[in-house]
Amino acid sequence: MSELRRLNESGRNLVGPSFLEADSGKLRVAERHLESLDRTIDLSEFNEVVADHMDRYEAYDADIDGPMAVEVHRALPVTRRHAGDKGIWTYLTCIERPDFLRFRWGEGGSVDSSRVQEMRRNAFARLWWSAELTRRNGDYSLTEELWSKTGAQDLFEALIGRNFSHHRPGISAFIREVGNEDREHIRAVAKKLSQALMTVVLETMEEEDIRNMLQYFSKRIREVNYAE
Repeated sequence: MSELRRLNESGRNLVGPSFLEADSGKLRVAERHLESLDRTIDLSEFNEVVADHMDRYEAYDADIDGPMAVEVHRALPVTRRHAGDKGIWTYLTCIERPDFLRFRWGEGGSVDSSRVQEMRRNAFARLWWSAELTRRNGDYSLTEELWSKTGAQDLFEALIGRNFSHHRPGISAFIREVGNEDREHIRAVAKKLSQALMTVVLETMEEEDIRNMLQYFSKRIREVNYAE
């Protein structure tokens, strides 16, 4: 059985060019760099999901993200506390499945370190967290909608960590209203919404109310950009 572990800080510091620029192989670390979790999580189903999607899609194909986000989330029964630990995602990308890291992000011969080291961009964390924030009672339709958008990665990065990221109507409104905009517009609208929610109780708002607010913010941002 393959078991989920975490790569500690000293281990993560070993992720460098020799690994990121390699065509194959996992990160070689001593046992002192690896730590067990407080409960056993079997990675058999996770590995089956990864292998299956690598068989079904071509390398570097962004269409893999939506379907795989759903299946990775189902196959990794971790708590949000675990999921907030950079060490487990670095372990998965560098030791358990570095083949997927290169399959999805190795176009051009090397992998950007952000696909390992940054929670918002890690090859697996981005998929798991997108599903965690958008699912509802086993329904992943909003997860798939997120990854179908033109600005999907920018949209996800703008969502995670915001004060509306745990409010499903707010997430749904944001995805549907600005999901096809460019990066700068998405970030500007996310910032405006976060600022507005400092004075408004989000839980009292319906999705339609939030969408109306977002439409107003988008209009104002375009007017300012046009004036400049």
